[in-house]
Amino acid sequence: MLVSSQPESGKSSLINDVYKVDMSKATPMNASPTNASPRVAEFRPHDNRHLMAYECSGFGAGDLQVIRDFVMTRNHKSRSASERLHAIWICVPMLDVITGQFDESVTMLLGIGVPLVLVFTKFDMIFPNVSSNIAGGNEGARATAYEEHCRSLFGNVPAAIVSTRPRFRDLIEKLVAITDEVIIAHSRNVSALSEAQRIRLRTFPVTLAWSVSQRTSRDINIQAAIEIGRSRYWCRLGSSDDFAGQTLADCVGVIHADIVGVWNLLDKDGYLSSPEFKVWISYLVQDLSVPSISTSSRSQPHPTPGTGPAWLNDRYKNKNENICLVVGYIVDLTLILCSVSKSPGNVSPSKVQSVMNNFAGSGLKTSLHDEIRSFIGTVPIFEYHNKDVVMEKIIDLIRQYCDLPDRQ
Repeated sequence: MLVSSQPESGKSSLINDVYKVDMSKATPMNASPTNASPRVAEFRPHDNRHLMAYECSGFGAGDLQVIRDFVMTRNHKSRSASERLHAIWICVPMLDVITGQFDESVTMLLGIGVPLVLVFTKFDMIFPNVSSNIAGGNEGARATAYEEHCRSLFGNVPAAIVSTRPRFRDLIEKLVAITDEVIIAHSRNVSALSEAQRIRLRTFPVTLAWSVSQRTSRDINIQAAIEIGRSRYWCRLGSSDDFAGQTLADCVGVIHADIVGVWNLLDKDGYLSSPEFKVWISYLVQDLSVPSISTSSRSQPHPTPGTGPAWLNDRYKNKNENICLVVGYIVDLTLILCSVSKSPGNVSPSKVQSVMNNFAGSGLKTSLHDEIRSFIGTVPIFEYHNKDVVMEKIIDLIRQYCDLPDRQ
């Protein structure tokens, strides 16, 4: 991500908010003359290893040409997707737009092969002085009115107004949604694609990198996890030989790493990848190892440290019991991560265990596991070979229980 702005435009606060990093602790890396301009600083925050941020301060004479040259060099076809710029935010204080102090020559950055969004920052600085007569005094409507005004100045350039103040949280979420749209659109000509085909673009290197690095939209995380699963192990889960002969511990271990990796939560101690957390999830789904379970045995898991339930030692076979457990592990883990992500700050064992305890004793888990057990028990074995019924059920359950819109 390249973020360019005049000084004091709030770009560092914006990066901190969207990516959940602390740019004040990020040291700019020395860029060699061959791959960056001296006026473009490269940062790789230690608290989000998927983010490479480039900052360029200034719209003075020659600055835009510096940015353009840097982008053209950075995105040369000889570079891999991971080395290229994935998007550009041009940050402009709202007051500069309102007072006409912003140089519209920024539009020279259009058409250089990188998705670009104009970001009008510090909306909170002008909001108290905005007449309440605008849009009837409603905050959301007034923000929209100003956004439309800014858009009118710059034609069809994607744009968003933002503030990092908590009361304007929805504006940050809207910026992330707009950035998501332009990155996906840039990955391929999407005008003729269905919504399902658009979603599958998340497995493209650039869109996946963006989906994983941002820490604002749970919907984006979930959709990315779904598409990674669809392209790998969820596909033909009941009929393929991907896991044949492996222990169930090995099977869910691979799946666990993929899902946790896509969510990329701020987890300084690596708890979400720890054996202890995997054991907890394994105990959550243990009731799916039997065809039915009484209400009295729907209790919270009490795993012994360093051990796991017996089912982890079983060899994977295409049978209902194994499939039930793997499906339950995927969906339960996704729901736990979705809940954990709602709490700000670093992931802690106590925070995660609180979420798991609440889930373990909830009617939501009971309903979910009953639905999994009922579905797997009624699908004829031959159906596993005809179509990806199990994978589609996993996706349906995640969308249903994470309260996502149906995008099939």
